[in-house]
Amino acid sequence: MRRILVSYVSLLMTLCTAAIAVAPVRGKYSNPGLAYEVSLPPGVACRSAEPDYGCGFKISVRFTESEWKTDSLPSRSMWVSGEMNAGGENTPERAVQRASMGGTSGRAGASVLRRKSYMAGGLPASEIDISYHGEEGESLEKIVIVYRERKGAPNVIYTFGLDTPRKNEDNDVRLFHEFVSGFRVR
Repeated sequence: MRRILVSYVSLLMTLCTAAIAVAPVRGKYSNPGLAYEVSLPPGVACRSAEPDYGCGFKISVRFTESEWKTDSLPSRSMWVSGEMNAGGENTPERAVQRASMGGTSGRAGASVLRRKSYMAGGLPASEIDISYHGEEGESLEKIVIVYRERKGAPNVIYTFGLDTPRKNEDNDVRLFHEFVSGFRVR
């Protein structure tokens, strides 16, 4: 009897831990280590992942509550991450080139459609649109690179991304731009 009770307690603890691990983040994501935060659009639920190589967190956005019931990422996702500029990316242009090459590498039919520049959180930003053939047909990846120069400290590269099938593009791009517009540095 005791052995069965211990097994049930162990199972219950495992289930509770799993439930806590997938609890969505709503409202605002904050990263004090890289001094930034992002306000999340209403209805958008994010799940924090492990530290991204010790230099920020990646946020994967689930667009509907039912998508939280699966362990795999949906084909529609948004993210933000930050990293210290330790890899020789000493200009915004180099950071954008790296993102463009990474977005097209290994993807069938991938091509950069357009690039535009603007300000995000008071910092220079570049947005890149990449088209490719995904699992659900023609897909779009949007990447926004925000570059922060800091005197006496390593520069920081903030990266926002959206990956979505073209059939979901209109709504997902609107949410993505709302997501990026909620970016603030501290």
